[in-house]
Amino acid sequence: MVVEEALANATNSTINSTADALGNLTINTTAILDAFNSTIDKTKTFVDSTSFSGPSTSTLVLVFVGIVALIFIFTLLMKGLNLAITLALNSAIGFFALYAIQLFWLQNLLINIWSVAIVATLGLVGFIIVLILHGVGYLF
Repeated sequence: MVVEEALANATNSTINSTADALGNLTINTTAILDAFNSTIDKTKTFVDSTSFSGPSTSTLVLVFVGIVALIFIFTLLMKGLNLAITLALNSAIGFFALYAIQLFWLQNLLINIWSVAIVATLGLVGFIIVLILHGVGYLF
């Protein structure tokens, strides 16, 4: 009986200490879960308050219109540059053509800014017009 009583007491003592340990474990687990949930709530609040929603539709439209305008301006400048290069080349070729005619054929052909401008803008047709106007005795 003494052995059974000692065994019963030891068993009850073990069960009580195990229950106490489990109770403490349960409390500690609850505290950990509460802290974890609190951290998640704080993180959600932070993310919601600092979230980036992206640019508005009007901003995107303005950016698109700006890009199209830049492309349009660039195209106009390139066409203007192309026209300027074409006129410069035509002016140089026209001047040397008029100079060759003056040197080898018509020594009294007047080469000035107007004759070169006519040849530069009209090309071969302008060159012929300058020669005809000189032949008639008008202007050149």
